[in-house]
Amino acid sequence: MQEIATDSELDEINGRLLSAAQDGAADLALSCARVAADLYKKFARAWPRARALNVTVVGLVALGDTAGACTATRAAVDHGIAEGTMSEALSAVNAAWAAVSASEIPVDHIPSILADRVRLFSHLGEHTEAIETLLLAANIYSDYGAFQSAYRALEDAEKMARESGIARIVADVLSTEAAIAATEGDDDFALKSGAEALRLYGLGHGKPPGSLLLNLATTHMRKGLTREALEQFEAALQQMPPDSANFVATLVNVSVCYRYLDRLQDADQAIVKARTAIGNGEFEPAIFVELELVAAANALAGVIARMRRAKI
Repeated sequence: MQEIATDSELDEINGRLLSAAQDGAADLALSCARVAADLYKKFARAWPRARALNVTVVGLVALGDTAGACTATRAAVDHGIAEGTMSEALSAVNAAWAAVSASEIPVDHIPSILADRVRLFSHLGEHTEAIETLLLAANIYSDYGAFQSAYRALEDAEKMARESGIARIVADVLSTEAAIAATEGDDDFALKSGAEALRLYGLGHGKPPGSLLLNLATTHMRKGLTREALEQFEAALQQMPPDSANFVATLVNVSVCYRYLDRLQDADQAIVKARTAIGNGEFEPAIFVELELVAAANALAGVIARMRRAKI
């Protein structure tokens, strides 16, 4: 085959097969790519085989053959690591991972593709990408309610992050840990991970993401730690556009915190700010309802406070 066709000529064939796989002729492209991959292996044509394996993954994903796509992805990564055809292996992995991100692949097949993507990035020395893959996988698992799988991905991510020695990456992992633990309802673990993340961000390793501050604030509220919740809600406000739904919702939560602390004037001022923000944008009806319910609760608290003072 070396004398019959050059790599360039074989690349043109693989390119046409890839286009076919992407443009509605995946079944035909897949059949051709599988035959080609076997031939290229027989004649030791590393790069053409890598491209044929890439087409195979794309075709299987397009046809919805999840198990086949996982097997083909593993073959593409194995070949890439063994033969140095890393760019094609990466393309194959990205094709499979795109299907995961688009929820086109069932959750029970995610570990296989996850492992291959992490294995490839680790081989390339791209540890940040490997960690980001693990964090994305953890979030996907969490969305499906598979929290133990999420924690296993997070454990691997934290181990890699700490080995990297880059504090910001460790903080990002801990921030994700806190979010997922808060979602599951493990408040103590959420606060533990979140506190360490805040400490690392506070040492100059980046600004704490607003999502971390909101998760911690909500968790503190659930545990009755109102002062801590208020501090984090107010910090989160500094990172939000003043015409956003999150800004309004956070102001409403700030108002609740002030009411719990018997700072009723501050609670009313937070509601005034929220109403002003609502007047500057378009919002879902639910946020209006929530705001008015909190405003009513604040007013009732004010009436009760005045009645108590009158009795004294």
